[in-house]
Amino acid sequence: MKSKLLLLAAMGVMAVLVAGCGGGGGGDTDVSRIKGRYRELQKGIENKDIQRAMSVYSYSYLDYGYTYDDVKNGFANLFIDWNNIQEDQVFHDIRVAGNMAYVNWTETLTATDANTGQVSQSVQTYDDVLHWENGDWYLYGNQQSAAPAAKRALRYSGQRLREAPAKPR
Repeated sequence: MKSKLLLLAAMGVMAVLVAGCGGGGGGDTDVSRIKGRYRELQKGIENKDIQRAMSVYSYSYLDYGYTYDDVKNGFANLFIDWNNIQEDQVFHDIRVAGNMAYVNWTETLTATDANTGQVSQSVQTYDDVLHWENGDWYLYGNQQSAAPAAKRALRYSGQRLREAPAKPR
């Protein structure tokens, strides 16, 4: 009886450990999954595929007042106004704490204006918050309804490319 009880306890511990692997534990698996989510975002942007790009965003996304729908509309406008979009990603820090992840990274976004043919390039560094939900990591935002002073520009609206200097040839 005592050995059966120990066996059941050991199996319970193993089940908890296995269930925790690859999701919110903070190990190498989480870092790989998070980078994979950003690669998925990159492919969506470069292929002008809204569904693919949005697949990495939580439906609960909220960042300085911008929601999931705002981001989706921003991508739609970006994809109409810009061609030959290229996104390069450099990760500086990825920290996982339970079901939250904090990513500091730099994005270089290069694109051709659909109207003028001018190539612009914008380099921005971001501090993203991701949330573990439904078996994967999703961009979650900072969950703030507004910026302290004024709403900052939407990341993928294309406005940042219009305001960026032309890329040197």
